Amino acid sequence: MKLDYIKITNRNGGIMHGGNQSFFSKNIKRSGCGMIAACDMVLYKQNRKTLGIDEYKQFVAEKSVFFYRFHINLIGVTAFRIVRFLRKHSFSFRFVPSRKLNGERFEKLVKASIENGNPVIVRVGLNGNKLPYNVFHSDSGKYSHGTLSWHYITVTGFENDRFFYSSWGGTGEISITDLRDHLGFMGGIICSQ
Repeated sequence: MKLDYIKITNRNGGIMHGGNQSFFSKNIKRSGCGMIAACDMVLYKQNRKTLGIDEYKQFVAEKSVFFYRFHINLIGVTAFRIVRFLRKHSFSFRFVPSRKLNGERFEKLVKASIENGNPVIVRVGLNGNKLPYNVFHSDSGKYSHGTLSWHYITVTGFENDRFFYSSWGGTGEISITDLRDHLGFMGGIICSQ
């Protein structure tokens, strides 16, 4: 099962899957993955699933005040700030920390949210860079790969033992067990109530 997540058309006609923090200023480039995930979620919930890049940048710039006006965000945007942002837009989400996601609970909560039509924002916390990723960027036809730590991704679907996700404007898939086992310190999920 895969949700029809937001798509952003760049100036060359390429399609990105969700936003990318690298579109914005230095502070957002450094720590904006959580804000981008939150803004993408609001657009998704408002059924604004296809946008041009300029419209997308304007939307995020307007919303960035909530995240950056009085906040330095040295280790990124907190999960609780994202939850407050989503609730401010009348969407009922909650943060479940990794310590409460033992056993099958992680998989069950994520799948239940997706089955109800709601993507799940996952905060991968400090984990010693042990979680490998491989993201496909359909707008360029290229892959990026490495390891995740201190980063937000948005899970948009699942099949068997894999989750599909959006990050940096691209898409990837990851083992459910690997993701759960490497949520790390301060990791967790932001899912629908």
